Amino acid sequence: MSGTAGQKDYRVGGFKWNRTILPVLAAPILLLSATIFTTMKQAGWAEGLIVKRSLPRGPQREVAKGVFLVADPRLIDPNFSKTVVLVIHHGSDGTMGVIINRPTSTRLAGLLPEIKELKERPDVLYIGGPVLHEVLLLLLRSQASLQSADQVLDQVYFSQSFDMLAALLKENRPKDAFHVFAGYAGWAAGQLQAEFDRGDWRIIQGDPDTIFIKDPTAIWSEMIRRSSEQLIKDGHGLHPLTALE
Repeated sequence: MSGTAGQKDYRVGGFKWNRTILPVLAAPILLLSATIFTTMKQAGWAEGLIVKRSLPRGPQREVAKGVFLVADPRLIDPNFSKTVVLVIHHGSDGTMGVIINRPTSTRLAGLLPEIKELKERPDVLYIGGPVLHEVLLLLLRSQASLQSADQVLDQVYFSQSFDMLAALLKENRPKDAFHVFAGYAGWAAGQLQAEFDRGDWRIIQGDPDTIFIKDPTAIWSEMIRRSSEQLIKDGHGLHPLTALE
């Protein structure tokens, strides 16, 4: 399957959107974040917020599309505490991603009645991040190449086209899967690096099974264990269980 039959507008909570809205809205939000961050830095406030931590960092790993940002156990920001973020975009203009382990109890069948293939399915909405909860984003796992979607990982695509979701459901291939997210996480250029410098995040290579198959309530603990085991392997001597204390 490739392409879509056309673009449709949907209303969610009274908000009208289509597949082109994210690029339009993301740019001013990232620009505003960058302006705030730059102002804080010039005034000396940003440095006061960055608290150096003693947690071993291990080998340097680059932020890139398709990696998981795993919240360190000491990150207490309620927006990101015990979260795993899949990076869907990273560049000179900033970084965007979706939290993959915060499902809600809201069924998609009621949220998107236009997609009749969802009617008998139990799929629920996920909270993708603290930015623009009224905007819906889509991750698809497809055995077929989706030419009009943005590939994030092998067989994993990002889109805002819910025509594409309907088509995927009609194909009914056994290994295909999807998640729908309300909102996203976004960082202006320089912001994420500052959070790394104070030890807020660890980086793990993303994989489709973690996104679509694993129990979301267990993903963060597993990613913390995996990153801690890597630290031991690299000779930093951190026991995996200590990261969960």
